[in-house]
Amino acid sequence: MGRAAGQPIVLVKPAPNASGMLKGGWLLTLTDCILLLLAFFVMLVSMSSVKNERWREFSASLAGALRPITAYDPRPFPRPFALSDASAGIRDVDYMAVLLANTVARERALAGFALARTAEGLAIRPPADVWQGDGVGPAGQAAAAMLAERLRLVENELIVRVGVAPDSAGWARAMLRGVALADGLRRGGYPRAIAVLGSAAERPPGGAEVELMLRPALGAPR
Repeated sequence: MGRAAGQPIVLVKPAPNASGMLKGGWLLTLTDCILLLLAFFVMLVSMSSVKNERWREFSASLAGALRPITAYDPRPFPRPFALSDASAGIRDVDYMAVLLANTVARERALAGFALARTAEGLAIRPPADVWQGDGVGPAGQAAAAMLAERLRLVENELIVRVGVAPDSAGWARAMLRGVALADGLRRGGYPRAIAVLGSAAERPPGGAEVELMLRPALGAPR
C-alpha cells in the first residue's frame, strides 16, 4: 500500500538498553576490528619475501623433528645406548640395531649395508661398491653423508675398525680406506672425532675389511 501524498516519513529508531547503548552495537566494533586485522596481515604478507633455501632447511628440520622413528622416542637416538638396559628394555644394542636397520632399509644410499652385534658393539659393514681404489667412491660418499646425518645425534663413540692384520698384504689399503671413510663422515656433518683403529689379527668370520663400530656407553644415562 503506497504512502499518501503529503504524509510524513516516520523512521523508527531502536530503543537503547539499560546502559544507554543500542542493542547489538558491539557487533559493528568487532567487525571493524576484524577487518582492520585482516587488512594488516594482508599487507604484511604482500610486503614480505620468503627465502626459498632457508624455508627448505626449516621445513626439512621441522619434518625430521616431528617424524617419529619408533614408538618409544619422538626423535631418533636421544640418549646413548648401553650394552644392556634391563630397566628400560629399549635402549640396548639390539634396540639401536633395529633403528639403524629401518634406516638402511629405507635409504637407497645405504643399500647393501649390513648390521651385526659384536662383542665390541654394533658393527655397520659397508658393501664392496662403496670403495674406489684406496678411498671412497661416489656411492660411498653418498652413503657416508647419509650415515653422518643419521648418526650425528648418537652420543655413543663411533670408530672405524680395520679388520686386517698389520702383516697382511692388504693392511695399508684397508687403513687408507678406513681413513677415507672417517673423513667422508666428517665432511658429511658428523660432529665428533672418529678414530681409525687397526686389528692385531685377521677379522673374524663375517667381519668386514673396514667397518664402522658404535660402542655402547657404560652406564648410559637415562
